[in-house]
Amino acid sequence: MLKLIKYLRPFTWSIILIFGLLLGQALSDLTLPDLMSKIINVGIQQNGIVNTAPIAIRSSEMNKIFLFAGDADKDIIANNYILLDSQKLSPSDYSNYLKTYPELANVPIYKLNTTNKTEISKLNSIFNNPILIVSYIESGAVSSLFGNNVSFPAGIDPFVVLA
Repeated sequence: MLKLIKYLRPFTWSIILIFGLLLGQALSDLTLPDLMSKIINVGIQQNGIVNTAPIAIRSSEMNKIFLFAGDADKDIIANNYILLDSQKLSPSDYSNYLKTYPELANVPIYKLNTTNKTEISKLNSIFNNPILIVSYIESGAVSSLFGNNVSFPAGIDPFVVLA
């Protein structure tokens, strides 16, 4: 065995490179299932949406969500979102936010004000049901929500009735 090492000595760096490349290949093979599951779960099933909690949302939509959130949940949402309103922002802040959120010119916007993963996780669990209910009502399925014998006249906002 020692005689064999004597002949391999000139190829030491090549051997080290080979072992490094084999280690890289093994690590790549082991991370492939995790990457595929993220592609399927987030990319396909969730249409690329990682978090339920929106980064920015119109104040009118947030008010609809508040109809279906509990009091404790409303407090958590209020602590983690800031209201961007064109009347309340300084001109420089307004112009900066307007570049990112062009809809701010028309309506006030709530912006997520945290990067804490545990807070975002809490917000995700809070927003799950209210966003689902709001989207269900906005899709026109109100009659199936209340039964076939309840219908709203044309032009009546169901959220005003629910409020």
